[in-house]
Amino acid sequence: MSTEFFRKYINIINESQTDMSVIAGYVENSTEDLVGYLKDMIDGDVPRVDNLVDSLNDAYGPDDEGATQVYINQHPEVKAVRDICIDVQVALEEDEDEDEEAVIARYMPRIKKVYQMAIANGYGQA
Repeated sequence: MSTEFFRKYINIINESQTDMSVIAGYVENSTEDLVGYLKDMIDGDVPRVDNLVDSLNDAYGPDDEGATQVYINQHPEVKAVRDICIDVQVALEEDEDEDEEAVIARYMPRIKKVYQMAIANGYGQA
């Protein structure tokens, strides 16, 4: 095999590692934001739906080929945080007849469980 082949192969590996570290940065930052919203909900504050949506979307920075979703799926604590935030966001949008505090209260056991898991995994320490 040629030296050129190995150079190309090493460049591909380096590029994919760089891409994944960049993606990880976006995911980790947005997860920190979402954990903050979980803490706010536990403290009795209802997050604005558009802020939740923005933070959920922030994880998908320079995503190509679904690499962000792969990263999220490989980190159960991140997936759990995102899943509860999506569920709360959808419920707040759909349940217009229900009081926002009641929506949050309905999800509170899961919010607390996910928040504790996130804290145990190093989120929310800032």
